[in-house]
Parts: sequence; C-alpha cells; structure tokens
Amino acid sequence: MAYGAELASEPKTIMWQSQAPVLDQGKSNACVGFTFAQLLNTQFHDETRIKLLGSKDQFFDSHKAYDWYSRATEIDEFPGQMPTEDTGTSALAMCKVAEREATIKAYNHAFGFDECIKALQNGPVMVGTFWTQGM
Repeated sequence: MAYGAELASEPKTIMWQSQAPVLDQGKSNACVGFTFAQLLNTQFHDETRIKLLGSKDQFFDSHKAYDWYSRATEIDEFPGQMPTEDTGTSALAMCKVAEREATIKAYNHAFGFDECIKALQNGPVMVGTFWTQGM
C-alpha cells in the first residue's frame, strides 16, 4: 500500500498511442514480458526508447520481451525458470527487472479498478490478474 500510483482526481477518456508492430507471444506464458514491451512502445515512452534504442521510431520486439520475461522468472516467487520451464511470472518481478537494469526509474501499484482508471490518466499501465484454469 506504500507504493500507490499517482491518481488523477477525475477519470476521462484517454488513449495512449503506439505505432509499434503488434507482438505475438505465441503459446508461451510470456505475457508479462510482452505487456511490458508494448507499454514501453507507446508514445508516452518515446524518451525511454530514444535513450535505450536510439530513436523513438525504434520499438522493443519479441526477442526483448522474451528476454525480460525470462529474467523475471529468475527472481519471481514461482517455481521454474525460463528457458527450461515456462511457468509464468508476475508483473512485480518484471518491474523489478526493469528497475534494476534502469529501463524504468520506479513502479507503483493501483489497488482496484477505480484506482487503475485514475492512474491510467497519468500514463499507460500494465494490468495483471490471477490466471486460473478456466481462462
């Protein structure tokens, strides 16, 4: 709870644009790495791509998404690690990896749907959910 996201006072319709190609994780469990890559591929993160890739018109690709995912599986709380065991990971582990490599400066959490909508006013967000057998 100490790491809550900055929240707007009132929600409004907003669209965070991306000109990046759509990434396809195939049948892997790498959604966290792919979500993070696409988050950074939005126009909101143009400066990050300029710093890391040399141009705002360069985008993070599937290889980088898998790399981030694999490294997140090394530090998460779940058994198994990529590349030998594709058991999934958490958004928290992904953000820890990104912060450690200085891809991002910080990360915060929204607690519930209303907070997520208010946080979305300030920039694009990653959304995580518990993955169940029926999904």
